[in-house]
Amino acid sequence: MERLPGTPYLLAGLPYAEDDGDRVRRTAEAQVTSAGTLRLTHPEAEGVDHFDARSETTQEQAAFALAADPRGYGNPDEGWRHLVSSTALEAGPVPDAPDDVHAFAVRYGPGGTFTAGFEREGTGLTVHTEAFTARIGDPAGDAHGEPELTLSAC
Repeated sequence: MERLPGTPYLLAGLPYAEDDGDRVRRTAEAQVTSAGTLRLTHPEAEGVDHFDARSETTQEQAAFALAADPRGYGNPDEGWRHLVSSTALEAGPVPDAPDDVHAFAVRYGPGGTFTAGFEREGTGLTVHTEAFTARIGDPAGDAHGEPELTLSAC
């Protein structure tokens, strides 16, 4: 992304959720690696709509408390839509990115640390890591303003 002022970060994931086919399964495990810094942050506010993984409240209790039915019979998956803030993994930008962009490289799943290298090709940028190569096309993008992204596993 273009380099903007402030402290950039990428929401790298919620450490208590993982993909389980056509739904999200609640879990306390996650394997995430970043070429930049990776930090776990917690909400500053308190309340049922600010889930802090360090609290005594379980994920199940929080989900039911957020559900529409105040008696606790609501749909807990619907309840998560009312979440305002949460414990989250945040990835910092890759340290050696080109001066005009903030680049983030995050890998989900097993594996150790990795590094990222960059190569300019016209107005595009290619990011190389040990696990994947990503080609980001013209920043002006397509007819909808979306830059083209091509990702390939190494």
